[in-house]
Amino acid sequence: MLKMPFYTPNGLKVRLNEEKVKETILPLLESGQYTDILTDVELWEKMPNAISSVMAIIAAVLTKSTIYVFVFGILGYTVGTLIKVDDYSRLLKIMFPQILGSWVVTIVLSAILSVHLFLNKEYMPILALLVIILGNWIGYMNFLEFINAPFRIKAIRRFFKKNGYLLTHVERTFITICNRKANVLGVVLCWDLEKIVES
Repeated sequence: MLKMPFYTPNGLKVRLNEEKVKETILPLLESGQYTDILTDVELWEKMPNAISSVMAIIAAVLTKSTIYVFVFGILGYTVGTLIKVDDYSRLLKIMFPQILGSWVVTIVLSAILSVHLFLNKEYMPILALLVIILGNWIGYMNFLEFINAPFRIKAIRRFFKKNGYLLTHVERTFITICNRKANVLGVVLCWDLEKIVES
C-alpha cells in the first residue's frame, strides 16, 4: 500500500502516512489541536531564518560593520539549523520564529536601524542588513541548507541508530510536538513507525 505524505497549511511536506498518523493522534484531533501542531512545525522550520535575522540586527547595532552583519547573519543561520535539527523547544519557538525573529518585528527593527545608520552616514551596513533580512524573508538564505547538510545528516543518523527509521527533522518535530501536546492532555501516543513512515 502506498503511504501518502501530508502537508502543512503553507506546503511543508511531512513524510508520514497521514491516515496512520491521524489514527495515532486521534485524541489531539478530537481536541482540535491538529492545525496548531502543523503551525508549530512550520514555525520551527523557520528557526534558522529567525536567528539569522536577529543576529544580523544585533551585529548592525553593536558593530555598524558590513562584514559583521554578513558573518553574524550566516552564523545565525547555522546556529538556527543546529537548534532546529536537535530537538524541539516550545520556548525557543515562541522566542525566535514567533516573536523576535518574526517578519513584522525584524522588518520594523531593521527599518528603524536603517534610518539610524543612514543618519550616521553608515550606508554599507544598511545594505548588508537588508540583504540578510530580505534574504531570510524571501527564502534566499535557505541556500545555506547545503552548507549545513552535515548537521542534518548527523541528526538523521542518530535517530536511525536509536529507532531504526530514517526521519528528517520535520517528521521528528511533528512527532515531538504531538507527544508534548498529548502529555498535556494526559494521553500517551503509541507511534508505530513501521506503519506511519512513508515508503
